[in-house]
Amino acid sequence: MAHAIRLATAALALTAALAATAHAQTSVESGLAFYRPAKVGAVEVTPFNLVSDTRCADPDLCLTNDSVVISVFMDSDRGPQAMNLRLGQPRRVPGGFLMLTNTGVAPSANGAISIENYRIELVFIPDRSGPEGS
Repeated sequence: MAHAIRLATAALALTAALAATAHAQTSVESGLAFYRPAKVGAVEVTPFNLVSDTRCADPDLCLTNDSVVISVFMDSDRGPQAMNLRLGQPRRVPGGFLMLTNTGVAPSANGAISIENYRIELVFIPDRSGPEGS
């Protein structure tokens, strides 16, 4: 139940951001593997670390909050930068916002998930005022 509420909140945040930037082009990159660079909107991103994945296969048995955090190396017109992205939480980057929206893998009842199984989805939401507005 808590997981569904968090996802709904993230969806509302994304919807609000998209509505605010209706004239700008949102970019979605799906199926990204760790250590593989990809252009997402105005930035090039390389996921390089799974910081944590506390999602639980059976929410009724879990005592922790559902959360996924990955580290990415981002390169933009402002230079390289490493940052963490939390599932469903937009992060300001040059030219807009970057958000981790999907991991491509379900929580496992058997414990750890191999990093090779993740297929990340990132969304770039342009800033209303363009690259200068970030």
